[in-house]
Amino acid sequence: MTKELTAKDIKKLSADELYCPAPDASHMLVACRRDDYSASCMARAVEDADAHVLNLNVTALHPEGAGPDMVLVALRVGRRDAAAVARSLARYGYETVDFDGPADTADDDTARMRAAALLRYLEM
Repeated sequence: MTKELTAKDIKKLSADELYCPAPDASHMLVACRRDDYSASCMARAVEDADAHVLNLNVTALHPEGAGPDMVLVALRVGRRDAAAVARSLARYGYETVDFDGPADTADDDTARMRAAALLRYLEM
């Protein structure tokens, strides 16, 4: 049996309860014109990069240097590296202002070492 949440119940919930932590998630800020904003189009762009939209919040803030017809969208996507998602959003006409994710330099170092070993092998 499920319980209906009231406004009073929602005010009591913390951000961690509303937005469960996800270790492989990245946060992004996307700017677009108010007329061009479409949550379904953004979700399609994110899913084209083999990721999932975990949270999507439209903020009342405007990007710096932009007019009042621009909106800033805060996205949390289910992918550790958000660079591919940012490129996909750019193909759909959205501007990625900022993105981050968990810093995992160990994987980057391992990939560099393996690429260097492959190049040495190919030189033989």
